[in-house]
Amino acid sequence: MDKILNLMKKLTNVNILWQCLSDFSSATAKEIALLSPDKFVINVDGPGSTAKSPINPPSIKSLVNFVSDLENFGYKGELVMHPNCDSSSYEHDWNGKGNLPTITAGVDSWNVYLDYFNNVQSSLLQNKTKTFDELLIETENSYFTNHDIQTFKLFPQIRAKLDKTIKLSSTGGWNFNWERQGMGMDCYYIQMYDMCDIKTKLPYPNLGGVNTYSKQHVIDLVNNLKDAVQKQNCNVNNPNSHFIFTFCDKDNNPPLDPPMFSTPGSYWTEDQFTEFITKLKQSFNIKNVGVWPCESVLKHW
Repeated sequence: MDKILNLMKKLTNVNILWQCLSDFSSATAKEIALLSPDKFVINVDGPGSTAKSPINPPSIKSLVNFVSDLENFGYKGELVMHPNCDSSSYEHDWNGKGNLPTITAGVDSWNVYLDYFNNVQSSLLQNKTKTFDELLIETENSYFTNHDIQTFKLFPQIRAKLDKTIKLSSTGGWNFNWERQGMGMDCYYIQMYDMCDIKTKLPYPNLGGVNTYSKQHVIDLVNNLKDAVQKQNCNVNNPNSHFIFTFCDKDNNPPLDPPMFSTPGSYWTEDQFTEFITKLKQSFNIKNVGVWPCESVLKHW
């Protein structure tokens, strides 16, 4: 309990926690409720998934119980569903599974995830439990391509079949201008990594290499990020832009997708990351900051 109480104090500048695994355990619900982020992004694997996690396999029943636990433990923030839309899991985990429709893999596959979202919402309502506030559709590595986003087809189609009270969001690269009229998104999760190619050192070589903490490095990192963000129109002044930083547990050193905050021997502590985020917010107008995967920081911090 002392660890969580201390972490609550440290996360004042981090208001979004994002899961990687579909962990629907009561212990996780209690931790998240105590930390009380403004938004909690729940990763949801399909009903056919056999992925290893504390609740295996995932199901609507286990997700409803998890949301009920969050509510009972006092969570007051927004709930965001992030279905795993990766094409590699579509046939095994989603297509035709758990009473979902069978839709040929392709640009219309998003209907399966939307049906599951609506089924979950109905079950939560029947259980008289808090419902989801937002649906986060990630297009990278899915069957609905970036082309569908660039031509303004995908999200207006989803929005037309989604309850008007539900926010619709997406996530992707730090150089994508999601604010353009007609995109159909209510908010966007900007992935603040993969900003320097390990081979070419482009486009921002100063963001490559091992991300090792020092007070001077915090200043340099903020200045380099500021330069990149401003040049790439990362929508810093939009309160619906969410900046997500990565604590992915990878063995690559230096990391392949910098900047990362979790490479071996260079894992940033809560104090160090708080110092960085504080200076980042002082440097330019960012309101929403999150970490992914939240399991990592809960384990290490």
